[in-house]
Amino acid sequence: MSTAAKLVAVAGATGKQGGGVVAALRQLAPDLAIRALSRNPDSAGSAKLAAQSNVEVSRGDGAFYSSK
Repeated sequence: MSTAAKLVAVAGATGKQGGGVVAALRQLAPDLAIRALSRNPDSAGSAKLAAQSNVEVSRGDGAFYSSK
């Protein structure tokens, strides 16, 4: 079995629902790597997420073709 951290992607991570999912995952599974998907990875909300341990923010916008 690999020793690499498991990764989960959370869509809408800067919103209320997605932000709650990120918070719960960080609390319940602290060894989990979280990729927070945001329409605007340069936003203040994205920066706040990126400052948290085990969280990486990536662009994820269904309307933006190159992010698919």
